Amino acid sequence: MAIKNIIIKKIKEFQAKQGGAWSDYYIGVTFAPREALFEKHNVNESTVPWFFDIALKAEIAKEIRDEFITDYKAEGEILPKKFKEVFVYIYKKR
Repeated sequence: MAIKNIIIKKIKEFQAKQGGAWSDYYIGVTFAPREALFEKHNVNESTVPWFFDIALKAEIAKEIRDEFITDYKAEGEILPKKFKEVFVYIYKKR
């Protein structure tokens, strides 16, 4: 199974386990997932559900992120035209 499909499956399993609507989640891409989660977004590591994985290529990370924003209505930020982030991260906002 391609890495993209594996990560999509893991994210869907994460959301199913945590519950709530997709709009309750934020998804992003980064070089440093722990910094993005715990410093940029101030996610509490021990009380807020979170997940990240490496997509190996920036294009794959963007495709995964875009799919969850477009198809599932998760929240996420607009990416610059050129980016090289390879980690996909998601956390439950509420």
